[in-house]
This record gives sequence, structure tokens and C-alpha cells, in this order.
Amino acid sequence: MMIKKLSLASLLALMMLSALFSTGCGVPQKQYDALNTELASVQKEYSATRSELDSIKKSSAATKTELESIKQESSTAKAQLTAAQDEIKKLQGTVGNQTLAIAQAQTKVSELDTALKSTLDTRMVQYYKFYFGTDYRWTLPLPLRTYFDVKAKSRSDDVTKFAAMATDPGADSLLNILVNNVKDTAIARNMNRLDSVHMVAAFIQSLGGIDQSFVTPYDTNPRYPLETLVEQQGDCVDTAILYAAILFRLGYDVAFLVYEGEYKHVALGVDMPTYGTSWELKGKRYFYLETTGGKWRLGDSPLPYQDTKPAIYPIPR
Repeated sequence: MMIKKLSLASLLALMMLSALFSTGCGVPQKQYDALNTELASVQKEYSATRSELDSIKKSSAATKTELESIKQESSTAKAQLTAAQDEIKKLQGTVGNQTLAIAQAQTKVSELDTALKSTLDTRMVQYYKFYFGTDYRWTLPLPLRTYFDVKAKSRSDDVTKFAAMATDPGADSLLNILVNNVKDTAIARNMNRLDSVHMVAAFIQSLGGIDQSFVTPYDTNPRYPLETLVEQQGDCVDTAILYAAILFRLGYDVAFLVYEGEYKHVALGVDMPTYGTSWELKGKRYFYLETTGGKWRLGDSPLPYQDTKPAIYPIPR
């Protein structure tokens, strides 16, 4: 804001008029009025100038206050900037440490992955001992990778899916080892087909962890044949699937016999002539075969299942 300057003449006039008025010298009326008018004008201008000066002083004070505030804010901002820079340095150090930790973790993961692959390529040997007229000892070399691949497979308690689990081609190479054991023994001991069925029954019923009670309801998590062979445990569904897997590869016509209701149970049916409990479906007669623990033979049926016809699910060839 620019202050209006008073002219030198105005100031002199103001001083003269003030002197005249103060001394009371005689002055003509006309000149007196003119001087009086000029004096009023100068006084007005003087008042306006002082008012403007006061306004400038106030404005200056406000500006000074604002400047002080800005300086304070600037100081605060500078302090915050310094703190932020210090924090950034700390974070940079943390990021560096974390980057190093991540690199070390990645190296460890790579080492563990290599070790895992090596472990999965390891073959474990399963040993089985059972009695069928004489003692038998069978072995089954099984890569750990194959076992865990099977464990990762999907499964369902839907009985219509059991056949696919029993005939899963991924198990052929290992199950055929057992199949060839049965074939070789049958030739060496001059066994007939019924004897071969009973030999497989003796093998499966000897697995230490399978259900020993035929009235134990099966669960909703059926095992694949290789799982049952490795874990050597299971319920009636698991053993029936394993039994079906071996007999199917031996060339037998087999079916799952499913009992619902009070006794939720699964057994196996084998289409071949013998005696005992049997059920007919589409021209084939499936004789009952219990797969839980005990010395069950083809046609032997526990009492609860002798007079109740099961749902029959053949394995298509």
C-alpha cells in the first residue's frame, strides 16, 4: 500500500494558518475564509494520511505475525523432513536386511526342494507276511513320489466311483507285482482259480490295521489300493477296493456289494461257481466275499447280510 504524500505548500499553509489563528493577527475576511477552507482541506488530507499510516502499521503487524507463523511452520516442516529422511534411512536399512533375508530364504527353499525331490525319488519297500497253507513273504518296492501322488488324488464316497479307483491305471505297475506273485504261486502249487481268490483274501485280511469287525460302518474317505497297501489299514470300503483291484487284474469279474441302512457295509462279489451267499445281476451270479479281518472264504456271508439283497455295482471290463 502506498501512502499519499502531503505537498510542501500544504504543510506550510497548515503551519501558517495555525500560527495566524494562534496569534489572532487581523486578516481580511475573504482571505481568512479561503485560508480556513484550505486549512480544513489540509487537515482532512492529514487525517486521511494518518489513517492510512495506521492501517499500514496494522497491516505490517499482521504481515509480521503471518511471517512469524510461516517461519514457525517452515521450521516444523524442516524438522518433519529431517525426521522423514532419518526414517527413510532406517527403512532402507530394513529393506536391505529383508532383501538379504529373502535371498537366504530362497536359497533354503531351493535346498529343501532339492532334498524333497531326492526323498520322493527314494523307494520304500513294503513287507507283507501272511499264511495260506504255508507262510508267504511278499515285498512291494514303492517310490514315495507315487504314494504322495496317489494321496493327492480326488476321491468320493459315491459308490459309483469305487470301480474307477480300483482300476486306476496309474497303479498297474505296482499292483501287477502282487498279481504276478499270485500267478507264480498258483502255478508252483497247482492252485485253481478259487484257490487264487482265497489266497488274495488271506493276503488282504492279514494287513494289520484293517477293520476286524464286519459291522463297522465305512467312512466317507475311501482309500486307493496303493494307500491301503502302504498304510496297511482301512475299513470295508478300502479293502474291497484293494481286493477288486487285484482280482480285476487277475481277470475275474467282480462287483461291489453295497449295504445301506442299519449295517452300512461294502463287500465284494465274484462271478464264479461255488457255494454260499450270492446275488444275480444281468446273467451273472456274484458270490459274497468278505474283505474285513478274519478267515472268510468266497460264499461265506456274515449273518446280517445273508438275507438282505445289496445294491450291486459291477466293474466293467
